Amino acid sequence: MGGVARRATALQVARVSAEHTLVLDAGHALLDSSRRPGYLPGQVAAEALDRMGYDAVALGSEDLTTLGPEGVARVQDAAQFALLSANAYSANSNRLAAAPYALFEMGEQRIAVLGLTDARDVPGWKITDPLRTARHYVRRLRQEADIIIVLSHAGQNADRQIALQVRGIDIIVVGGNHLLAEPIRLGRDKTLLVHADRYSEGVAGQFVGQAELHFGGAGQLTDYAWERIRLDLRVAEDPVMNRWLLWLEPSEGAP
Repeated sequence: MGGVARRATALQVARVSAEHTLVLDAGHALLDSSRRPGYLPGQVAAEALDRMGYDAVALGSEDLTTLGPEGVARVQDAAQFALLSANAYSANSNRLAAAPYALFEMGEQRIAVLGLTDARDVPGWKITDPLRTARHYVRRLRQEADIIIVLSHAGQNADRQIALQVRGIDIIVVGGNHLLAEPIRLGRDKTLLVHADRYSEGVAGQFVGQAELHFGGAGQLTDYAWERIRLDLRVAEDPVMNRWLLWLEPSEGAP
């Protein structure tokens, strides 16, 4: 519980210190383990993300496995954040599992956030090549937005190839368990790759990544600062979030 409550505090602090904020997740954020009666898979995690004010969340393959088509549709309908995947399709209907991207306006800048899922064999789903998908959508998004951010659970090797081969991406938020210890910039556009945390079963995140980004008038990334904030005892637990988390725990003797 402490990880979620501390994450809520860290996000509140970030919002106070920044003129504009986007709160993003690159996948496997819906794998909750709550035992609250009446809650369906992914429902607790999605509500927690809403309570913390997340703006966009990408789908990872384990999210698809855990929730299934009905669960993904349920989360997408109920969530206030944008649930994203541009390359995961229902095997039965051949329809995208979620919205491929979301658009935001901050100040005078238009921001596009594209979601990518790791290409694995997942029963009930068809996941297409992330690199090809990124190339297709980024070409379109360059006409709609000044800044393009990719939330990618495609894997670090795929993310590096996307940065090297797809022009016009400013930032890739890397998901997956192969930690990128420090940010790197790749390709002709010097696309910035950042990675905040690895998924640990039963642990609601040990770090949150905070990027301070500076853009020029044409939307080019001119400068950045990056910090991985450890969600330990130095970060206070948000009391409102804590009360909600305690309520989720079934009382002793409950069915």
